Amino acid sequence: ESKLACLLSAESQPNMSRHIFLVSCLLLAFCSFSLAQNKFYDGIQIKNIRRTIDIKSHIETVTHNIDLINSGSQSAPSYFFSILPSKLQNFAYLEAVAGRQKLIAEQVSPSVVGAPEGSLTFNIQLRKELKVADIVTLKVTTSFVRTLQPYPAEITQSDSHLVLYKDNLYFWTPYTTLKQSTTVKLASSKVEHYTKKSASLRGSEIEYGPFEDIAPFTVQDLRIHYENTSPFATMLTAVKDIEISHYGNIAIEEHYELMNTGAKLQGSFSRFDFQRLGDVAPSAFRMVMARLPESATGIYYVDRIGNVSTSHVREAYNHLDMEIFTRFPMFGGWKTDFRIGYNVPAHEHLSHNGNTFLLNITFAASIPVAVDDMTVRIILPEGATDYKWTTPFDIDSDSFETRLTYLDTAGRPVIVLKKKNVVSHHSQNFQVAYEYSNSHHWQRVLLLCMVFFLFFVVNMITSRFEMSLLPVKKD
Repeated sequence: ESKLACLLSAESQPNMSRHIFLVSCLLLAFCSFSLAQNKFYDGIQIKNIRRTIDIKSHIETVTHNIDLINSGSQSAPSYFFSILPSKLQNFAYLEAVAGRQKLIAEQVSPSVVGAPEGSLTFNIQLRKELKVADIVTLKVTTSFVRTLQPYPAEITQSDSHLVLYKDNLYFWTPYTTLKQSTTVKLASSKVEHYTKKSASLRGSEIEYGPFEDIAPFTVQDLRIHYENTSPFATMLTAVKDIEISHYGNIAIEEHYELMNTGAKLQGSFSRFDFQRLGDVAPSAFRMVMARLPESATGIYYVDRIGNVSTSHVREAYNHLDMEIFTRFPMFGGWKTDFRIGYNVPAHEHLSHNGNTFLLNITFAASIPVAVDDMTVRIILPEGATDYKWTTPFDIDSDSFETRLTYLDTAGRPVIVLKKKNVVSHHSQNFQVAYEYSNSHHWQRVLLLCMVFFLFFVVNMITSRFEMSLLPVKKD
């Protein structure tokens, strides 16, 4: 038997070595593929880029239409997109498409392309490798918050609201740019000052370029000082609670801390001057709009004082518009907090296959303004297990909590997702999957029955005792 064991062991050693060798080869191939994907290839050139900077509101949206040409000697699987270090804290969103297909954009170290520390670099995977002398067109959209600086920083309530915009005149990229042009769309035609290098001002738009043969990472200041009277409504914090009930309802409540991040009000506020001008001021706003689902019911709007009646809900195409009026006009630097809530039918966002349930609902807040710190809490039913989530964009942090509500015994699991610099582009659906047994449907029913049963039992027992302190008179 010992000889047989030694023989089997000897025969198994080559097989084990063969398996280890195959696994090692697979791991080596995977690592080589990953390194090839993340390796910068300078054979790509930007044949032409048409950049559109939209700063009509307080959110900056930049659209890049990029024509890439492979002037090198090998195929290129990806394209690297970089963002200035000065805009790192302002970055909110990036999306890359080729035709109608959305491309995968993965954040990588800026050292891969030789960019300075503190910049942002994304590796955009092309649909297919860009062969030598081939051309491909990409559309990359980016969004930034708080890039418009109120200038002057303080104004009276009747002064014009002027802002200063700073950026790079050239497209900041690790590749050589053969030709580029830029269009800046402003909120008004009142422009105090702007960079005049190869510039043409036409109404509320400024055209720059075309520029030719621009070296990688070329920097040239771009400054525009103009009037922007759009509402600078910014949510310092927004908390969205999504509470799932398997009895046919999903309750959504959103808590907001709203601030006007425009130029601060200089001096005291004059109600007389404000009403004399028709309740209008260049730097103030009074209303924000919330976009709710078409099936939303039980809508409410409250603040610290109580219910706020200055709101209107109107039907629109495929949704409801809710006009939310604050209790006072919002001038620069002023803040307020409030919350709104509503209910939607569970069958519109919740599906299941056996005991596996899938929630599919939008991530962003109902009010489409910039949010500095966004928190989404998904409150699952008590008894839910094996919960997982996925989002179409990166999340800054996630955690798990337990919340006790009415008729709960162990508490409900809560998934907490947090993200900074949330804009309307983040109004996309995300998914949460979890396991939930049908036996939990009857837990609360049985609990209620048990409570009522014990109540009547206690009542029956106590009714048979004489609780009076006085002696009972006998007939």
